[in-house]
Amino acid sequence: MFNPPKYSGNGEQTIDEWIAVFNRLAEANQWTPERKSAIIGGYLEGSALIWYSQQLLRVMPPADWQAWETALRQNFALSAEMSYNQLEQRVMTEMETPERYVLDVTRLANLSNPTMPENILIHYLEKGVLERYRRDVSLMNSRTTREFVTNLQRVVQLSQRQGVTCNPVSTVDKEPMNALVTMLQQLDARMAAIENQTRSAGVTTPREPAPTYRRPRTAPRDFRCYACNQWGHIARDCPERRTDYNRSGNGLEPTRGSRY
Repeated sequence: MFNPPKYSGNGEQTIDEWIAVFNRLAEANQWTPERKSAIIGGYLEGSALIWYSQQLLRVMPPADWQAWETALRQNFALSAEMSYNQLEQRVMTEMETPERYVLDVTRLANLSNPTMPENILIHYLEKGVLERYRRDVSLMNSRTTREFVTNLQRVVQLSQRQGVTCNPVSTVDKEPMNALVTMLQQLDARMAAIENQTRSAGVTTPREPAPTYRRPRTAPRDFRCYACNQWGHIARDCPERRTDYNRSGNGLEPTRGSRY
């Protein structure tokens, strides 16, 4: 039997390419459309598996393989421009765990621009966080996506203990957390590969631009800081940010030799 590859929906493989491979191997395995519909979930992972679980909870989930193909394409066959627009508008919902939120924002970032710098990705993550978490998370100055996940988890858990949130995150959401770890590992590998390519090419050798849609709004003046509410920079570069973040009672007091 030929096992199709798993599809994660993180932008590394288009949904059309994956469906074509899946159908070819299914034909070689003599799988019927009914069989493909029954086992499709076993060949999904990450955000694609989360999406599949949500489809099963609908009142009328896809009824046959053709319906599953259509639903997959509608959800994952986004153009770079559509993904960028969704990324601009993406906000964390009240009942959403930090792991699911970061996983989906990272997916949209990969689809809109696979070479998006990590500091810009963190900017979008901070931008969409619930208002009651945004300032605390921003002041924690996350330098990597991994740090952002950890910091957001801490802020949400502290808010829970203080009784100011209804988010169901008293325990780690394991399914999206595992998918998020995998995606972060892929992100680390991609960033390392880009850095190695830059070093080997030399400073004077420009990189070939990625063949993806790039929105022209990339100038610093187009970004709004969510720490001081001013335009022209992002929160981590805010010139007015207090260096001594020490509010009593929030559990986030800095210690000597560490940021938090």
